[in-house]
Amino acid sequence: MDVPPGTEVVVVAPATTVDRLFRSRRSGRITVVQRPNAPLLCFLGAVAVRRTVRPTGRTAAWLDTVAGLTLATWATGELVRGVNPWRRILGGSALAVGAVAVVVAGRRSGPSPSAQPPPSDDVNSEPSRRTSCSAGSVVTDAHP
Repeated sequence: MDVPPGTEVVVVAPATTVDRLFRSRRSGRITVVQRPNAPLLCFLGAVAVRRTVRPTGRTAAWLDTVAGLTLATWATGELVRGVNPWRRILGGSALAVGAVAVVVAGRRSGPSPSAQPPPSDDVNSEPSRRTSCSAGSVVTDAHP
């Protein structure tokens, strides 16, 4: 087939699995990795600080929260707006791994102190005090 110089030739071939997974629906190019966007950069920054500085207490909890939320934001964006099926699979996988990590972390920490039942008003338990006010007088009853 003779093609004049400068003419663009488009060859149509059967789609392969790799082509279907990695071909960008926008540009037509194979897209495996993209330049990181803001949520992914925030996640990477929080993880880098956490690993290098090794903070404790509230700072560590804050960094973990920022890392988790920004990774979830990035993963949701990939799942919803990924340029190809590979990027959508990647986003869905990151969300699934993050959900498992949250569940595992919750099981490790045990029940929170607020989940403990309140003390009972049982007569046989510790003595309780009741205070009542009426017209300026205060009456306190102690039960043995």
